[in-house]
Amino acid sequence: MKNGEINIRDPFVLVYDGKYYLYGTRGATCWGPADGFDVYVGTDLEHWDGPVTPEDWDCLDGTLYIEGEQAYLVFCHEHRQVIDGEMNWMALNSDLSAAGAPGLLFRASASPYVEPLENGHYITDGPFLYRCGNGALLMTWSSFGRAGYFQAVARSLSGSIKGPWVHDT
Repeated sequence: MKNGEINIRDPFVLVYDGKYYLYGTRGATCWGPADGFDVYVGTDLEHWDGPVTPEDWDCLDGTLYIEGEQAYLVFCHEHRQVIDGEMNWMALNSDLSAAGAPGLLFRASASPYVEPLENGHYITDGPFLYRCGNGALLMTWSSFGRAGYFQAVARSLSGSIKGPWVHDT
């Protein structure tokens, strides 16, 4: 596949071990029902191979996170499919391909600050994980609350990606 054949939104390129990894939300459906989060692998920034989340899931906003020697993809399972949007993780192989089934981190409604949209759906958007100097693991993410669209902070009680996660003020 060549660059001109790839249609993704919010791209991110990671250079690792002599290869390029291009991540993004499928662009053809990004303003309607999202239908996946893709990863493409190449060696020249022109020719690519790849997708990574489950084929039958509507996914978006993936981010790479590395804990110890293990790489993970953290992404949103779209509210249009599950009603209560989810933050999920997926372990990756050393070549950054999927290494198994996704795991649930939390649902949007777990945060006391999130309000449902008029259709009763709860939104999860844009996860990003950060390890603090004191060892705490935080995630920034976005949703809708009383005042509109906002950014939230979740904290892993165990200090590990698998949580459990609590929602800070």
